[in-house]
Amino acid sequence: MTEVVSLQQKQECRYPYAQTPTLKRIGALLDICHKTGLLGVVVGEPGTGKSIAIAAYAANHTGVFISRMNKTTSSGPAMLAKLCREILGFTDRVAPFVLLDKLVEQITLYEGVELLVIDEVQYLDDDALNILRDLYDIKEQLGVVLVGNDRFIRRFNQPSGRVSIDQEARYAALAPLRGRISKTMLIPAPLEQDIQAICEFHGIKGKEAWQIVKKIANKEGALRKVADLLSFAERLAPSKQTSYSLPFLKAAQQFMGEM
Repeated sequence: MTEVVSLQQKQECRYPYAQTPTLKRIGALLDICHKTGLLGVVVGEPGTGKSIAIAAYAANHTGVFISRMNKTTSSGPAMLAKLCREILGFTDRVAPFVLLDKLVEQITLYEGVELLVIDEVQYLDDDALNILRDLYDIKEQLGVVLVGNDRFIRRFNQPSGRVSIDQEARYAALAPLRGRISKTMLIPAPLEQDIQAICEFHGIKGKEAWQIVKKIANKEGALRKVADLLSFAERLAPSKQTSYSLPFLKAAQQFMGEM
């Protein structure tokens, strides 16, 4: 049997992170799916903290495998090849059904695979999503969590108005997957409490400094923009101790053109 390569060792959370309310909520959903073998969905706009939350959970729990999708892995065969490479270390070019068989064998027989998290799931086509449904069905107590943006969840909405045959067929094709989803979390934007937790975590003090962070968090990109702000402040400051003080936060804000 192919030796398992643990994704958790490869994808530990590399950055310090604040225990925001949103991070805790996502962690709670992951934990439920992990312990009970449920299929969950986390949907949020870019910069709401989804990826850092799942990385933080994986860093503190065994048996958690994260795979991040992209445009090149949208099809079923491409997704299978990526999962086999990351979970099994298997890189041979073989037919998709062989990849699926190998993945099924390993997930079924190896008890360490407890929770499979698919990040950026909106890139996957319908065939790839139904393959994930097959994997979920095959092993009892395998938790699966699909994480992505609003483009993914909109595919589950029933078409309205004048509907084409293709739209009807696509909606019907995803019915088996929709019926298996037990937990859904929607995150339209970072909470104000998230911004507060981030400021407290990094020692950012004072109303004016907090307002700068809050203003950046309200831009497109949200918490990613906040991370950029803090990174620029660190580069501009002479020392780590002063990097998040008001003068350097203002300088970083100006540098980003976000005045």
